[in-house]
Amino acid sequence: MISTPMTLAAHELSRKDLDVLRSLLLLYRSRLSRECQLCCDDDDADLHLIDVDEAAGRKRWETLRAHKRCIVFSRTAVEAPLLLGKPLRGPALLAVLSEVSYQTKQAAEAAQPDRMLTGTHAQLVATSPATGKQLISLLESGTINSQVRILLPGDRDDGQDDLWIDPQLRQYLLGTALARLRHFLRLPLQPEQIQRVSRQEFREQMQRVRPRTLTRLQWFSALACSDGELLPPLSRSCPVQLTAWPDMEEHSPSFFRLAGLLVKQAVAFDGIIAMTGIDSGTTADFVNASYRSGLMRQVAARESVGSGMAFAGRNIVARLRERLGI
Repeated sequence: MISTPMTLAAHELSRKDLDVLRSLLLLYRSRLSRECQLCCDDDDADLHLIDVDEAAGRKRWETLRAHKRCIVFSRTAVEAPLLLGKPLRGPALLAVLSEVSYQTKQAAEAAQPDRMLTGTHAQLVATSPATGKQLISLLESGTINSQVRILLPGDRDDGQDDLWIDPQLRQYLLGTALARLRHFLRLPLQPEQIQRVSRQEFREQMQRVRPRTLTRLQWFSALACSDGELLPPLSRSCPVQLTAWPDMEEHSPSFFRLAGLLVKQAVAFDGIIAMTGIDSGTTADFVNASYRSGLMRQVAARESVGSGMAFAGRNIVARLRERLGI
């Protein structure tokens, strides 16, 4: 563990949630990379867990979020870097605290040399803590090229708490919603977390867990790793267009509006914001996720202009036909 403990302040949590939180911190103490000490209503703490479903909690979050690292605790989806859903569960809490610890060690880990996993583990090339070891980077590069089981924080031993991937079938198996893995997907995977499995083992797991398309996992993994800034390969001035409707688990009205626009036409980044009224960070996250999951292409300006003129032309003809009653 890191020698200096991290203080966690709880704000507006019920007595029951506080008791559960204390128990979970004690239970997972040995699995945290940094010791976490719980305190209550301390604005000077390193980390703040705030129940924003309460009016006082929402007010406290608005006050602290600008200069403190906050975990939003809520029953509903809230746009926040660190979100913990209700009810409070050990694996989700562990994932969030691990994410915070990872962020504090990111600079030190950047100096670590590349590593290659062999033998019973899937091959994993570590290029940097920020990209090379995250799941989305492994899927992008094709490093995971056979059936694997990725061990996730959980209390069950039947594999339903784990993530199973078959790159040949383009499927994954997961006994929970991807939203619960948001913070885990930002973390670098370690060698001991990735295990090869046989085709038969994967098929047996398919009898217990409904298979889903790998594109869905790629899209959400890319979304979880997006920080609200357009990726370097993408240009704000180059129009982008969806090649297919994303298989989104993140049911955000903003994402559906963006998908509806970009599946029909190619638009430059600033144009997307102007046409939809959606903020830059949300738009960048959607574009990044779609691009990294292979569902978005950049369109040459000449092609985009031609498409726009054709689209406008069709609108003019339609209006004329309507005016003339034909």
